Amino acid sequence: MNDQTQTSNLPVHREVMGSIAAAVWMNHTEAGDPFYVTTLSRTYRDPDSGEWKDSSSFGQRDLLAVAHVAQRAAQKISELTRADRQARSESDTVNGEADEPADTTNGPARPVQHTR
Repeated sequence: MNDQTQTSNLPVHREVMGSIAAAVWMNHTEAGDPFYVTTLSRTYRDPDSGEWKDSSSFGQRDLLAVAHVAQRAAQKISELTRADRQARSESDTVNGEADEPADTTNGPARPVQHTR
């Protein structure tokens, strides 16, 4: 059985620099604990159709922007994870549950399929 479920078709956060974007997605384990994953993309206009499209391939000129949006996404995930832990801790205190050490993992380290 899958140990995660997608909770939304929209990212909880986006970082954009030019044509490069990092989208932060919140998912939940089967136990209900949130974790976050990031997708990186490059937007371009198809020269034949004129349509805007996304790619997960990056050229040398894109890499500094990729690094920038990835770093900002990592910072945001740290903030979100801290807020989740604090909310869980406050909820446990209100419910009279014993304090347990916070789980420091961000969930499974494997890609998650997202639809637009």
